Amino acid sequence: MKEYLFLFTVTPVQLFIAQARKTQDLCAGSALLSHFCRRCLHTVQERYQGQIVFPLPEMEFLPNRFLAVLEGEDDESMREIGERLEEDLRSEVRRIAEVILDTLNLPEPGGVRQQTEDYFRFFWAFSSLECGYEKAYRSVERLLGQAKSVRPFKQSSSEPGRKCSLTGEQTALFYRSKGRPPAYLSKSALKLPSHVPAKYMAEGEALGAVGFIKRCAELYLRDQASGAERGNSFPSTCRIALSDAYARLADKDAALAEQVEKDFDDELVFYFKEIGAYPQGKMPSPPSPVAANDWAAAWGVYTGLKRYEIRFSPYYAILVFDGDSMGKWLSGQRLTPGVSLRDFHRELSLALSQFARRAARDILVNSRGVTVYAGGDDFLGLVNLSSLMEILKALRSEFDRLDFSAYSPDKLTFSAGVAIAHYKTPLGIALNWARRMEKEAKEPESGKDALGLAVVKHSGETVKTVGPWRSGDETWLTDDIQVILKNLDEDFSDSFITIFGREFRPLSQEQDDPKNTSGHLDEMVRSELRRLLLRSYSGAEQDKRTRSDLLWNVLSRDYIRLKRLDSFLDFLEVVRFLSREAVPRVIKNQGA
Repeated sequence: MKEYLFLFTVTPVQLFIAQARKTQDLCAGSALLSHFCRRCLHTVQERYQGQIVFPLPEMEFLPNRFLAVLEGEDDESMREIGERLEEDLRSEVRRIAEVILDTLNLPEPGGVRQQTEDYFRFFWAFSSLECGYEKAYRSVERLLGQAKSVRPFKQSSSEPGRKCSLTGEQTALFYRSKGRPPAYLSKSALKLPSHVPAKYMAEGEALGAVGFIKRCAELYLRDQASGAERGNSFPSTCRIALSDAYARLADKDAALAEQVEKDFDDELVFYFKEIGAYPQGKMPSPPSPVAANDWAAAWGVYTGLKRYEIRFSPYYAILVFDGDSMGKWLSGQRLTPGVSLRDFHRELSLALSQFARRAARDILVNSRGVTVYAGGDDFLGLVNLSSLMEILKALRSEFDRLDFSAYSPDKLTFSAGVAIAHYKTPLGIALNWARRMEKEAKEPESGKDALGLAVVKHSGETVKTVGPWRSGDETWLTDDIQVILKNLDEDFSDSFITIFGREFRPLSQEQDDPKNTSGHLDEMVRSELRRLLLRSYSGAEQDKRTRSDLLWNVLSRDYIRLKRLDSFLDFLEVVRFLSREAVPRVIKNQGA
């Protein structure tokens, strides 16, 4: 028997997860991919007695790929294993669809099987270990990359008509409508009866087979060892935006503490705020489509927030991060010559699994937010704004604890992307912005090991900035942001940001001018910042100079950290937005 290195992957990944209208869809995409990987790992271990190199099968969240050492008589035996794993997963997708339909007591519309089989692609490669582990690993990575680059094209045979509300690709096969069916529906589309809960499909929605499987995934996964019960209670973006305010309300009022734990329509809290409902007055009458229980519960929470002067925001954050240069680490290019790549892979798998567990269970918890996926070197989570800077630093600091000094003189780092979005912003748009900021943080000019922040305003405007996690003196960008926010919350007006931007935005291109060799623009920036800070201070007169100098030092450091004036101006705009939306502060007067 010969030993082989075997690499297997499921696609699509980011697209499958990002095709979401609710956090329920986002969670289900992650849970399904973890389930597919877990099923493969179980088969490899139980049926083929394979040794899993990565990931650790015990991880709560699993990536879309795995690496294993298998034994076989020849190459043909490896091909048989790959084909068997592929067919097992195709059968599993069909079974998931069948169980969901049986559970909901629904017939299977024509086209379900074809859509599920056409959506997922499985790629695998193997290489004999006779040439050594390092060469075998590079070989399977190269072979897998070649297979993906020449993936077979299959002509779509889906009939014309309305497309899935989630994927936007497949023909809709399930819909919900009280009146006449929506236009352009497929003839085989199934109208959902009233006994199917609304959380699986809202009025006016139409889903294809893959979209319907994602939306209803909990019906299958809750009974599996992969245990995705998470989908049953995954909070909405609205509740994540409100979670910190709810936690503070619960600390002040025991009765309301029970109320905020219950399931009700959180958007009604913002509705009352938007219509300017007077909290001491009579509860307004609910519109006919709104359930009376939801209306009363939301009114009680809204009046409690106003009574205790607790500020709340409709914005939340999507956080994604990914290890820097992971391809070079995994291939051994970052390792000290002579060390065992196989041993490093085992150590890396163990360390990343422990980090993922701590990130999901100890850092992003309770009112801070929720973890969608934590695979070790990559992460996806939804975060309440009030905890964002604290969470970012905690995750990056925890990642710093990973010690691979026995294998490399280099330090493993990660770059993160954050999109701050209104809870009504389509989830896919917000997630795409987070991915985009992660990509910008990894670009050469950013130097990797960086943080990208984008504010996607409800008005449609977007402001973004990218900077390194730490500067030369080891001060954290997140700490600096918190210091600036604290000062804006207390004794400084954000007018200095407005005036500074108006003065220097036209000069931002001058920084690239060859005549700027003496750095005269940098001196202008520092001098004007100091003057504007003194003017915007409203605290005790005896502290004016000291407080202004302290804040000036922080801003000057960030100006140097960000390297460019236009980047610094964008940074200030992001901070100003956070000061208005994220900092918990007492409402000084009614209507503030």
